[in-house]
Amino acid sequence: FGLDCHTMSEVGPDVAPDPGQRRPLLCLGNGHGKSCSQETVDRLAECFVKVFDWEPSEVTQNRPFAGGYITRHYGEGSVPWIQIEMNESLYMMTWRSGKAALRPDPVRARDVKEKFEQTLRHFFTVE
Repeated sequence: FGLDCHTMSEVGPDVAPDPGQRRPLLCLGNGHGKSCSQETVDRLAECFVKVFDWEPSEVTQNRPFAGGYITRHYGEGSVPWIQIEMNESLYMMTWRSGKAALRPDPVRARDVKEKFEQTLRHFFTVE
């Protein structure tokens, strides 16, 4: 099983597929079913929602990102791949204007890391 992990800005920049739009807290990409089964992505999404205590709408699939080169290239083989895009607002410091600063908040980053690890443990033990 392969995970290609990235971060994304809170709002889509001008050059993105979603310019000016607020982004979800998490985006899971499987190349619209090409790099792993829909069932697998659905199960991982459910695990994130449960562990992070999010609304299901905060975890999207293939929107705004369906998976980049690594997910597409390696996901064509026998090993399933999912791209994970995590919103920077979860762990970055914020300025008073509400925009993300250029460095992580250590406390929030640690919390996200611990919950991410819990999510993966839950995912790989759920039957």
